Amino acid sequence: HGLRVPLRRQRQMVIRDRIVIRATNLKENIDDAFFRRFQSTLYFPMPDERLRYLLWKNMIPTAWLDDENGEELLQKASGYSLSGGSMVNVIQTCAIKLYTQEKPELTAELLKEAIRKELAKEGKIIEK
Repeated sequence: HGLRVPLRRQRQMVIRDRIVIRATNLKENIDDAFFRRFQSTLYFPMPDERLRYLLWKNMIPTAWLDDENGEELLQKASGYSLSGGSMVNVIQTCAIKLYTQEKPELTAELLKEAIRKELAKEGKIIEK
C-alpha cells in the first residue's frame, strides 16, 4: 500500500518544496495577515529623481532622441515619480506609437501622454 502521509503533512511538504518570490513597490496595499506569512522580505525603494534620470537614459533608445531636446526630455521625464516597472510600461507605450513612423522620434508630448496614462493606472492625475 506504500507510505501514507496525512493530508496536513502533505501540505507542509508542498510548501517547503517551493520558493515564491513576489515583488511590489506598494507594500502598504498588502494585507497584514497575508504579509505575516512571508518568511523573508527585501525592501526596494522607489527610485529618486537622479536614479529615474539614469533609468530613462538607459531605457530610451538613443535613436528616439534628437540632439537638441534629448537632455531636456530626460530631465522632464525624471521629474515624474514612477517605479522602474512603470517606466518600462511608458517606454513600451511609446514604442507602439513610434513603430509606424519612418524615423521614430520621441516628442515631449508623446512621452508626457504615455506617463499620464501610466500614472492614471495608479489613480494619479497630471494635467494634459
